[in-house]
Amino acid sequence: MDIRIEIEKEHSKKMALKVSGYILESPKRFADLLDLFLSEDSEDYELVQRSAYVISHCCDRHPAFVKKYAVPLIDSLAMKQKRHVAAKRNVLRVLGDCAIPKKKQGFLAQFCFDKLYDRKETVGVRIFAMKILYNISNDEPDLKPELKLTIEEFITGESAGFKSCGLKILKKLKREIP
Repeated sequence: MDIRIEIEKEHSKKMALKVSGYILESPKRFADLLDLFLSEDSEDYELVQRSAYVISHCCDRHPAFVKKYAVPLIDSLAMKQKRHVAAKRNVLRVLGDCAIPKKKQGFLAQFCFDKLYDRKETVGVRIFAMKILYNISNDEPDLKPELKLTIEEFITGESAGFKSCGLKILKKLKREIP
């Protein structure tokens, strides 16, 4: 199976499950998928969107991929080329369920705060950024007060999903901040 050809055929859950199943048969194929996703030459939004969707399915079914490939996934957030919002959303979603390498916590925390502050950013990206910031704050407790203030500032006038996630995190932060 040629991963790129399969991904280019259609954007569907069926395709993502088929390709992720193929990749999971031989986990070294995940590196090929990641190369496709990270290609700086690719300005094909659909290819990036679809490969991000497959990455998400692979990581859901094999969480060890996130740990093994966390650094390149985090680095993909710093790519200068314009990328499909699905790339950010799916990368942040899978990173929300793993321990962030210490050497990348500073960059990722700044990236996530920037996304959380940006009301023009999609709700999904902002919610996953909030979750990652909370997870990082467990390693870096000095972030907890800033995160609490930021969520309190931005929760008014937001979507139900944002409010729900924000209130859950605020409840935890209020117990954790002395």
